[in-house]
Amino acid sequence: MDIIIENISKRYGKQQVLQDVSMRIEVGSCVAITGKNGCGKTTLLSILTGIEKADRGRVVFPDKAFEIGYLPQINPLIEGLSVEDNLKLWTKNKSRITNVLESFGLSDIRKKRVGKLSGGMKRRTAIICALVNEPELLIMDEPTASLDILNKQLLHRVIEDFRAKGKTVIMVTHEKEEMEMCNHIFYIENGKVV
Repeated sequence: MDIIIENISKRYGKQQVLQDVSMRIEVGSCVAITGKNGCGKTTLLSILTGIEKADRGRVVFPDKAFEIGYLPQINPLIEGLSVEDNLKLWTKNKSRITNVLESFGLSDIRKKRVGKLSGGMKRRTAIICALVNEPELLIMDEPTASLDILNKQLLHRVIEDFRAKGKTVIMVTHEKEEMEMCNHIFYIENGKVV
C-alpha cells in the first residue's frame, strides 16, 4: 500500500510553484521533503492535506477513511482559547484529549489560554492537535521550529513511536537529525523533484 502523488502542478498567477511533482510513499515510512525557501514544499503539503487544490495531478491514499494529522508551519491555534479548548476543535473524545495532554506533559496547562504560552509551548500544543485523532498519516511543516533541544527530542520520540505503529510521516525539514530518521528524502528545486 502506497500514497501516490502523481504529476502535481500548481501555479499562482504567473508563478509556477510546482510542476509535475510525483512521489510514491510507502505506508509506514518516514519521508523528508527539503529544498530552498520558496521552492513549493509548503504548497505541496497543503495539497496533500486538501487545503489547496492542485491545478493538475492527483493524490491517492490507501483508502477513503485515511485519517491525516497536519502540523502547519504557522501556528494554527486560536490564541484566545485554552489549550484544552483548542484540542476540542479537533476532537470531542475527552479521553483522547487527556491522553495526548499527558503524553506531552501538558496536563498542567490544559486550562491556560494559548496566547499566554511561550513559542515552544504553542508549538507543542499544535503538535498534539495534529495527533489527537490518532491519524494514519502525520504531515508536518518544519515541526521543530521554536522547540528547544528537549522538546525536539520529545518530538523525535513521538515520530519513532508513530512509525513503530506502522503509520506514515511526511515532513518538510532542513534539520539533519530529522532527515536521518527518514527512509527517503525528496529535494524540490524550481517546483520539481530532483
